[in-house]
Amino acid sequence: MTADEIEDNDRLVRALEAAGVEIDHLRVALGRRLVIGQAQGVLMERLGIDAGQAFDYLKRMSSQRNQKVYVIAEDIVRTRELPGL
Repeated sequence: MTADEIEDNDRLVRALEAAGVEIDHLRVALGRRLVIGQAQGVLMERLGIDAGQAFDYLKRMSSQRNQKVYVIAEDIVRTRELPGL
């Protein structure tokens, strides 16, 4: 292999590694988004509100408790209890 080919291969390896990291981050984000959607469904059913209002509720609880929205959502999905009521 020439020096240029080695450099090209190194660049490709770095690009593939970066893509792998991005895929992992996207998987985590998708999982969190699904949990948030489930929590919104619980809130919509329990409180008779729409999806936007349910997300606002999650954001408000997140701010009040100084926790990420997905943490609040995980708690709602796991316990089926509504925080702050």
